[in-house]
Amino acid sequence: MKTTRHLSLVFSALAVAALPNTASAQKVKVQYQVSHERLERILKELDVSYEKTPNPALFGGGFSYFYTRNNHKIRVHNTNGLHLLIDAVFMKIPLEDVNRWNRDGHVSRAVVLSNDTLSLETWLVCGGGVTDGMIRQFLRTFESDLQAFSKFWDTLELEEEQFQAASAERLEKILRDLKLTFKKKDEKGNVQFEFDKDNYKFRLRCREAGAVLVLESTFPKFPLDKLNKYNVDRRLVRVVLRQDETGKEFTTLESYLDCRGGVTESIVRYFVSAFEHETRDFDRTFTQVRREREEKIEYYLLRNSALETAN
Repeated sequence: MKTTRHLSLVFSALAVAALPNTASAQKVKVQYQVSHERLERILKELDVSYEKTPNPALFGGGFSYFYTRNNHKIRVHNTNGLHLLIDAVFMKIPLEDVNRWNRDGHVSRAVVLSNDTLSLETWLVCGGGVTDGMIRQFLRTFESDLQAFSKFWDTLELEEEQFQAASAERLEKILRDLKLTFKKKDEKGNVQFEFDKDNYKFRLRCREAGAVLVLESTFPKFPLDKLNKYNVDRRLVRVVLRQDETGKEFTTLESYLDCRGGVTESIVRYFVSAFEHETRDFDRTFTQVRREREEKIEYYLLRNSALETAN
């Protein structure tokens, strides 16, 4: 009898111990839409410096956020809080290799887009409820997958037609593949293409009959010391101070592709796509420097006004 009672007490104690400790359980906020303010706060907590732009092409509208992490260009799209999409763009690879990546159970998926580029992407559906921790993990996991995919992509050997000079006809085809509407100009045998993308204006110049391609975007005048620092910090582009016919100074962001060693259409497509990201990065830097200068001027004006009042 004593033994039975003793065992009963033991089992009762184990049952109590097995119950969840509701007093110490952590409660978190679950929301069914992710506001832009909430996403931006989380990005800042992860030390992400981003550029935010409206993106009417998203389902339901919304904003896209562009940033660089470990030398990779990343985009986060918020479709008015209903879904989050994070992606990075690569050159197209064979569908067999796309399927091999998708088959191996990664969180992200790879898809070949209609413009012959590849998107590595992950979706987060918010309608069932999301927490801040889920969003942070969503962003971190993609960065990890992106590193892994970059190594996977580097092991691939692709075969394409090679050329040492890009003809105007070939460049027209590439720009159309990228869904870009362009204007073609021929100035004394030097062909150039002008096109707009995401509120930026671009110019693609063909030098030496297409043996060297130059991409340019134009900005207002930028201080020479800031230009030099930007050139020190960046590797794939250059910024240069130039003058127009009237002597007015302006800044150009430039990138060069030397085709004489042999390139392919996918290399040229990536050259164009990568420059779009470089332009956004420089625009963010330019805006920050301009804001700092305006704040400094405002400070001096306020200081001088205070001095005059004191006198």
